[in-house]
Amino acid sequence: MLDVLALMAPFFGLVALGWIAARRGLLPVDGIGGLMTFVLYFALSALLLRLSAQGRLQAGASATLLLVYAAASLAVMALGLWWARRAGLSRRNGALVALVTAFPNTGFLGLPLLTSLLGPDAAGPVAATLLIDVLVSCSLAMAWAHSHPHPHPGTSAGEPDDLPAHDPGPLAALLSSLKGALRNPLLLAMAIGLAVSALGLSLAKPVDDVLRLLGQASTPAALVTLGAIVARSQMRP
Repeated sequence: MLDVLALMAPFFGLVALGWIAARRGLLPVDGIGGLMTFVLYFALSALLLRLSAQGRLQAGASATLLLVYAAASLAVMALGLWWARRAGLSRRNGALVALVTAFPNTGFLGLPLLTSLLGPDAAGPVAATLLIDVLVSCSLAMAWAHSHPHPHPGTSAGEPDDLPAHDPGPLAALLSSLKGALRNPLLLAMAIGLAVSALGLSLAKPVDDVLRLLGQASTPAALVTLGAIVARSQMRP
């Protein structure tokens, strides 16, 4: 037990550091968005691109893993949606409830944490679940939210949200959600790295060094950002 606590202590320490920095004003609340952008678009994307170019993402991922994870995610989302409908939430709010019920935040926290703890070989299964989170769970939730008109101003949460308005239809909404998901920087980074690996190419050393340094920043930056986000939520009225 003590060994586990000693192993996890540095990670909780980084979260606490971000919380303290935000609470004491050392990290401006307005700058948290910039930190999130750095983690998502630079540090994590560099980590994924480098690992996929090295062939790490192909190891450990399987069709069985994808199917089981997708089925579990959809089941949890269905339960969240069922609860939201019973609570009288609008379709858009119900979709968000269903998404946050099942969304594990694998990309922002799971990937850097698990690769730090278990090594780069953990990247394959984690990245596989990330594909399901972004392409399946997020896309379906957003399609459900946007395929139905929102309530008119003044409509309460318990009233039906099907007042006349433009409805893009479920198929159009799903296609629009998928297009947005495909622009996710983490997926783009994986695709570029997989293409490099499939073509038998290798990253030039200066490029590899830049990606390595950025990837090493992903875990501390993500955890400090998480602590700052918690502090921000407590500071807002």
